[in-house]
Amino acid sequence: MNLTRRQTLHLLAAAAPAFALRNAFSQTATPPLAIAPGPYTNTRASPRAYTTPDWFADAKFGIWAH
Repeated sequence: MNLTRRQTLHLLAAAAPAFALRNAFSQTATPPLAIAPGPYTNTRASPRAYTTPDWFADAKFGIWAH
């Protein structure tokens, strides 16, 4: 099978994204990032302990559609 220069360029251009993305979907990529511990725990009492800030009571919220 003889390939022309144009056909070869088309094949290489079509294969380039596959070569670029093969590491993005591999299972041996960099390990997942660890989540830093926050102020809340995995209990029902944790979110109930939250108090809203004072400015929230006087804040005016609205929805604008543009």
